[in-house]
Amino acid sequence: MLRIENHQIQYSGQNLFLIHTIENALEFEDGILVLLNIFNDKIPTRKLYDNVLFLNKDMSIRWQIEGRKPRFYTAIFKFGSQAKALDWEGFSNSIDLDTGKVIKEEFPN
Repeated sequence: MLRIENHQIQYSGQNLFLIHTIENALEFEDGILVLLNIFNDKIPTRKLYDNVLFLNKDMSIRWQIEGRKPRFYTAIFKFGSQAKALDWEGFSNSIDLDTGKVIKEEFPN
């Protein structure tokens, strides 16, 4: 069972504390896609552009998305086994869950 609270993720009896606040987390077959708050809690004016990461089931970090300044991510979505991240300019980015690379970028009509 997946549970998030502020900076902490609880999953299958394991806990992980992250420096940044967790905005959202989505469970996939082999891990968890996580969206972090775009502002550093200690320095509220510093934006975090690489704010999406993927955790393996053992809570180790598989990847952290490469930041695309100034396009930080505002939402994450799950479509079956596919993942997408919406950036602040409105682009929908399909993400390879194995590598964290953006494999397709679309602007909704």
